[in-house]
Amino acid sequence: MNKVISKISVKDICYRYPSEEKNALKSISAEFETGVFYAIVGKNGSGKSTLARMLNALLIPERGIVTSCGMETANHLNHPEIREKVSMIFEDPETQLVCQTVEEEIAFGPENIGLPVEEIKKRVKDALRLTGIEHLAKRPTGSLSIGEKQLVAIAGALAMNPSFIVSDESTSMLDFESRKRIIELYIKLVQNGIGIIHITHFLEEASLSDCVLVLDDGYIAESGKPIEVLGNPETLMKFSLDPLPVTDVVLELRNLGYEAPHGILSTGELLEWLKC
Repeated sequence: MNKVISKISVKDICYRYPSEEKNALKSISAEFETGVFYAIVGKNGSGKSTLARMLNALLIPERGIVTSCGMETANHLNHPEIREKVSMIFEDPETQLVCQTVEEEIAFGPENIGLPVEEIKKRVKDALRLTGIEHLAKRPTGSLSIGEKQLVAIAGALAMNPSFIVSDESTSMLDFESRKRIIELYIKLVQNGIGIIHITHFLEEASLSDCVLVLDDGYIAESGKPIEVLGNPETLMKFSLDPLPVTDVVLELRNLGYEAPHGILSTGELLEWLKC
């Protein structure tokens, strides 16, 4: 799919909702590239969803510049193309589905931009394959589980051939197995050249990303590789985030005198070390 590196650039953006007294975002700067899995974490009200909506021009900054795939979001003429290149997946999949069947739902976006019938069929087939839901193609969307509906929403986004998918807590309403399946899909899409920007409350999901950003009070408070950001429980607690249970265990082992290594973010890694 997308092999050419494309970027979203965010430079010194600020934003305040009309009903609020303080800014939701305060001087945010960041850069996102295709082929990379980003996780954005932070407590409620830290600005995560506001930042997500900036990336595909659902919101426009009051100050600063967002450039998505070479197009400034402040120019409303760019919005249709930006929203093709930067797809949004929201928390509740039911708010995103509008068609009767899965195939119709996935074809909806390409039809709306006037693609030829054969191209639409190809994109629907490719999106079904990538998301692993070929068996659902003829099913009514109303008959699906919530996890299946979220996969259909992602397939619909993929049919637009995006450079980026911005996931605004797309796993928060799902059970563990459905969450696992979505994250595995995001990792697969990154390998296909798509940029994933995943907002999540689950640090276990963030630990599987390539880069973690912590938002706090409208600022990017920390950013870096998962081990750099998530490996220090004290840092996370400073931002009102509950550390990964495994990092608490590693910290306690060190306090007891064991030379537990840095870089352990999963139970499997801890068990491997304990076997040594």
